[in-house]
Amino acid sequence: MKSLAVLLLLAATAHAETAEQLTQTARNVARDGRCEALPAIGDRVRAIDPEYYARVYALDPVIAGCAHLDARLQAGGPPGMTALRTVEPAPPVPVGSPKSPATAVWMSLGVTAGGLGLAALGGNLRVPAISTAGSLAFVIGPTTGHIYAGHTANAGLAARGIGALAGFVGAILIVSCIDGCSNNNGDLGAGLFIGGGLLYVGGAIYEIADSADAVHRYNREHGFEANVVPTGNGVALVGRF
Repeated sequence: MKSLAVLLLLAATAHAETAEQLTQTARNVARDGRCEALPAIGDRVRAIDPEYYARVYALDPVIAGCAHLDARLQAGGPPGMTALRTVEPAPPVPVGSPKSPATAVWMSLGVTAGGLGLAALGGNLRVPAISTAGSLAFVIGPTTGHIYAGHTANAGLAARGIGALAGFVGAILIVSCIDGCSNNNGDLGAGLFIGGGLLYVGGAIYEIADSADAVHRYNREHGFEANVVPTGNGVALVGRF
């Protein structure tokens, strides 16, 4: 009956041609407790995209937490009298090479500080090209560690974007009130300008501080560091040691 159920499940998911769709199907199967179907689905994901299998499917905690029952261990006796064993999930196959958390931090710090210094130098020398290059490096600098780690999008970058927008709107309101204004635009502009600046600085500090953790996430996703996942017998460390 279990073999028939697996065959029916695989036939029902035949339309799911992408590794992402098959992985979502595997998660649903694991939540339903039909763990015997996971090896076949995993084989299909690996055949479609081996790198995605190693980076996502093999590390998925929902899939890894499902106990894989080896049917061969049940042969020769009724289910109630045959001890069941579980096969723990295999560690992911490392893809690429590990990255250094220290490198990510120094990249973020170095590019940011270097950009600030270059912008100041360009201002002193009255060379707009140098100032522009330094300003661009200063803006991009905090994110370089996350770019190196393959996690460019992060909360700090979002905070910096919101802060820059708020500061820009605040500056416009302040300028509009230089010759005087009868409304509260001046106070609102000052609040947006100061608040946006603080949010921008906070986002930059977060990005630099979080760059090392971003590298650790990259290494775990690619099997270079241990990843704690739940299993049928508790938890397991999955990765390369």
